[in-house]
Amino acid sequence: SGFNEFSFGPDKNGTKMYYDHSDVRNPQNIPSPYTSSDTNETPIATNLLTWRGFYIPAIQINLPGYFNNTTTNTPTTVLAEKLIFDGGLSGNVSVNNILAIRDGSLDSWYFSIDQFKIDLWKSSFKSSSLNGKIVLPLSHDYANTSNQLDYSCTLSKPANQDLGFSFVITPKADLAFDIFWAKSRLTNGTNITIQKRGGQDFL
Repeated sequence: SGFNEFSFGPDKNGTKMYYDHSDVRNPQNIPSPYTSSDTNETPIATNLLTWRGFYIPAIQINLPGYFNNTTTNTPTTVLAEKLIFDGGLSGNVSVNNILAIRDGSLDSWYFSIDQFKIDLWKSSFKSSSLNGKIVLPLSHDYANTSNQLDYSCTLSKPANQDLGFSFVITPKADLAFDIFWAKSRLTNGTNITIQKRGGQDFL
């Protein structure tokens, strides 16, 4: 499928998916036609009775293991709705408030996932992102909002490579923390970048 880092399964309601191989009717409530966020892409003709393919009203997606809930030691999951499989997997998913900061660990850095987005078209990434909060390892009190920094993360999937991540963290003005028994300070405008390219650890 090209998405080995993700796993898919039934949602909590056990919603069924449909294989349409009929010219009499199409699955109920399927978007018709099925369009991409990229206006240059030709819509998939789900509005025609002759359309053939899979329609997935709802499915659970487990995010890659890097984003597991470390408190419960379980995968972090999102609900995706109205996906189709026709020449590959297509769909647009946007979910908020997925992982609390106390439950996330980015290689020992506390972090949250406040928003997850992924836009797929025929199994190709159009765009994908995470947004949330992160706490530097030297800021000991993760629950203190003054220690929580905003981050944005883009996900990439080059052909024949593992999923890559690039986090950009923007510190608050004059963020102070302890290092080597002294007070250090990150000034406004400083950026911190963390990357994980296919097959590599976070940098």
